Amino acid sequence: MNAPGPISLPLAAAAASVGLGERYLRDAMDSGDLIGHWAGSKRLFLIEDLREWVEAMPTSRPEKKPS
Repeated sequence: MNAPGPISLPLAAAAASVGLGERYLRDAMDSGDLIGHWAGSKRLFLIEDLREWVEAMPTSRPEKKPS
């Protein structure tokens, strides 16, 4: 029988799992774009919240503004 995987990740692991920096996730949480939870002073992110957040991101690269 397989053991269930984690349901949440701390900040560093969450950032690594989506390929972004910790600051980007902190900013997203602070702005309300990403739901985060607190266990004392430790930020935790539910895996399904991370997945939904990434899936809601644009699927095409933003166009560069002309210089």
